[in-house]
Amino acid sequence: MAKPAGSKKRSDSYDSRKLGDFVQTLRQRRGQSLGELARDADIAKQALSNLEKGSVVPSLLTLAALAEVLRVDLIDLVRVGQHSPEKQPKSSVYALVPMLEQLDDFQLDVVHAQLRGMLGLTKTTSAARRQSKFQ
Repeated sequence: MAKPAGSKKRSDSYDSRKLGDFVQTLRQRRGQSLGELARDADIAKQALSNLEKGSVVPSLLTLAALAEVLRVDLIDLVRVGQHSPEKQPKSSVYALVPMLEQLDDFQLDVVHAQLRGMLGLTKTTSAARRQSKFQ
């Protein structure tokens, strides 16, 4: 089932046009059609088209799916749409907060699992790993 691309509402703190241009450029460099990328990322073709036009602010789940297929870091996709640095907090991690706040518990669990996988983390906590190093 295709994932929604995100809210139809544009954000004053995020330039979805920049993101759309970036995704389109990456897709074209890979020689993929809009339909092929949509299929590979499990996103509706029209939703991807709207994303590339900059008419939607995508959900974090959509960005994660695109990042995986396009083989780019999720944070790079998030950063592309940010306005100038003086308008943003110093740490780019804070840019994720508005997107994360829109997710339900299940979606947060999915993002959490994807981030853990991207970071190569297992179910072992960092405290447990540190403790095992000293034994």
